[in-house]
Amino acid sequence: MVVLGLAAAVLVVYAQVLNHQFLAFDDNLYVTDNPHVRDGFSCDNVRWAFSFADKERTYWHPLTWLAHMLDCQLFGVDPGLHHLSNVALHLLTVVILFVFLSRTTGIRLPSALVATVMAVHPVNVESVAWVAERKTLLSAVLWMLTLLLWAWYARRPSPARYLATLAACAAGLLTKPVLVTIPCVLLLLDLWPLARLRLPRLPELDPESKAVDCPRVSLARAIAEKLPFLILALLSVVVSSASLRAGGEVIPTAAAPFSLRLANAVVSYLEYMRMMVVPEGLTLFYPYPRAVPAWQWVFATAVLLATTALTLVQLRRRPYLAVGWLWYLGTLVPMLGLVQAGLWPARADRWLYLPQVGLLIAVVWGGAELVRRLRLRRAVVATLLAATLATLTTAASLQVSHWRASLPLFEHAAVVTPDSYLAHTNLAAMLAREGRYAEATRHSAEALRIEPHAVAETNMGTALLNERRFEEAERHFAEAVRLDPGLAEAHNGLGVAHAMSGRMEPAAHHFEQALALKPDYEEARANLRRALARLEKADDAATTAD
Repeated sequence: MVVLGLAAAVLVVYAQVLNHQFLAFDDNLYVTDNPHVRDGFSCDNVRWAFSFADKERTYWHPLTWLAHMLDCQLFGVDPGLHHLSNVALHLLTVVILFVFLSRTTGIRLPSALVATVMAVHPVNVESVAWVAERKTLLSAVLWMLTLLLWAWYARRPSPARYLATLAACAAGLLTKPVLVTIPCVLLLLDLWPLARLRLPRLPELDPESKAVDCPRVSLARAIAEKLPFLILALLSVVVSSASLRAGGEVIPTAAAPFSLRLANAVVSYLEYMRMMVVPEGLTLFYPYPRAVPAWQWVFATAVLLATTALTLVQLRRRPYLAVGWLWYLGTLVPMLGLVQAGLWPARADRWLYLPQVGLLIAVVWGGAELVRRLRLRRAVVATLLAATLATLTTAASLQVSHWRASLPLFEHAAVVTPDSYLAHTNLAAMLAREGRYAEATRHSAEALRIEPHAVAETNMGTALLNERRFEEAERHFAEAVRLDPGLAEAHNGLGVAHAMSGRMEPAAHHFEQALALKPDYEEARANLRRALARLEKADDAATTAD
């Protein structure tokens, strides 16, 4: 019945994605403009999935590529069915989470509540409603499967059970490197709910906290068991870093001063907690701060240290508090931006997908104990829970609607984060595609005001071209080429601007530059053919006149 309830809750929130479109933001990179994925399975495409070559702005995650290929093999490029695959993986994640918690704790109602909140919480919409986030969902399924298999191993240790758990972890690392923290989480689970750790200074847990019967092991044995998982995690980090460099994505550890990255990381812990309690203002991209006020990071540090101390003091009587809190703190570390690659936001909804489980465990189990102590009536508790879940479900459904297509997504982003150059830049591109050039020009100007960059200059030039303001367009395209000589779209736009002004030789030169940077750029190829044809006619006319 719980599993059926989880399925119903997920469908209530996410059934609408069947009518959603692919987004012009990474969905093209992963599916629509990627011939290796779009063409489905073949020896060459599978070989490409496991190689480092020809990967733009992505790290090595071969199983994720194969999952996208499978969808294209089965469904073609039907966006609704690709979205439905994401929904199915999200449902599978929460179901395995429920099974794991209920079997290891022996308490079904709190286990069901943790899984249900995760199923309908608005902060998870980005991970589910965005096809490009297939990697997050695949890694979450394999994460939960690893935990379930670890509990299976802990009850009756054997080499076969251990290797099965290790294999699940390895598969997860082939979908997304986020599983690098799983050795630490498995160690926490040995403490609670598996209660298998024999610690010299920690008395045995209260009988009611020990829900499963696992053979007791020493701390040294428990750590030794995690070493192969740690080795896999370290290999994943090395391979992921190498794949980014092979794809031309340098890891700019000095992109922001380390003091700023550290301050933003500390403050982000509290901000993620706020998003769990008050999930409003959720959007695709949160701009990285230029500075963090001292009072914010000092206050956040104090809260984190005090909470950690409080949970550790309660370790013997309430181990779920320490386990849940340390799960949250630890699993967020890889996503805090201490080391950055590519376009790095201050925070991201999708990064909370797995860490939130730790918070939910601490809150739900703590809340259940509080209800017992206060002897609250079941009707009161049921009413509060129903109201909470209904509120989350309604908010999540509204959030999903923003992801139905690129234009509404970036319109929402520009409202929620008006200081985001990325939101205004992408909204300008979407508006230009709709023929709304005056609005596109306005948003491009706003993006350039916030942070001048080549893509916004190119968008501005494109909008001005369509308004037949050729000289202004030429200036913006020329600035885009100056800012980023490797942007093929800027060269193509500058070539069009030159052609509109009758300067065919420089136009042909920039079309050739665009094709050199992007050989499959058909628009630039067609423009080059037209430019060369006009040059040839001009040469013929000059020869005839002579």
